[in-house]
Amino acid sequence: QLAGAEPLGAAGSMDPAARLYLLQLELAKMRRLFSEKYPDVIRLKAEIAATQQQLAEAPPPASAERAGPAPQTSPGLLDPELSALKAEEQRLPQRDQELQEMSRDYRTTKDLYDSMLKRYQDAQIAQDMERSQSGGEFRLLDAAIPARAPSAPNRDRLALLGALVALGAAAAGVALAEHLDTSFHTVDDLRAFSRIPVLATIPRMLIAADATERRRRLRLAAVSVPLGLALVVLASYHFAHGNEQLVRMLSRGAS
Repeated sequence: QLAGAEPLGAAGSMDPAARLYLLQLELAKMRRLFSEKYPDVIRLKAEIAATQQQLAEAPPPASAERAGPAPQTSPGLLDPELSALKAEEQRLPQRDQELQEMSRDYRTTKDLYDSMLKRYQDAQIAQDMERSQSGGEFRLLDAAIPARAPSAPNRDRLALLGALVALGAAAAGVALAEHLDTSFHTVDDLRAFSRIPVLATIPRMLIAADATERRRRLRLAAVSVPLGLALVVLASYHFAHGNEQLVRMLSRGAS
């Protein structure tokens, strides 16, 4: 509790209006320093409410003829307290500034401490790693012996497998082309297909358009063959890369 609140407790016998004024000044000072949940702030609110209720319940003053001269509070009793409160109120901005400076210095010092602590911990970790690396001993148990032949793949088996796959693919391509081609290439093919007798045959007559079409097909085939080979290589790489079962199948000595 602040020392400025003591005179208010001792001034319980003063005039309620003057006491209410002093309590309000003290509450304003407390609110600048503390929150609404601070005990002294709560106490001052309660005293202000009680004083206001006391003023509201006080009987109206009697007339001048019946009551005589009204008692007056000596201003000399309130002047020291008011002066102290006003002086304290004037010093509040300065104290607030001092508090902000102290908080700023505290944050700066704390950041510096955290930075130095992190550097110290990093240095400790680096020192421990250096000690563990310098103190470790390595010894070669068995020297590596180069293999006389590659363990995989078996080139002969791989070549045979590639030839079989190529022959199978070629046969499948020929069969598919023959199945899709519905034209008659010879007179015997036509006679075998139809019972109508063939009266005459006309040889194929090549014109400039046919020659151009043939050249276009040759160029297309020349481009398609390398492209097909590239696709086959990419597909083979994708299929064989990381395929341990294929490696075991093509390894030397595999059953």
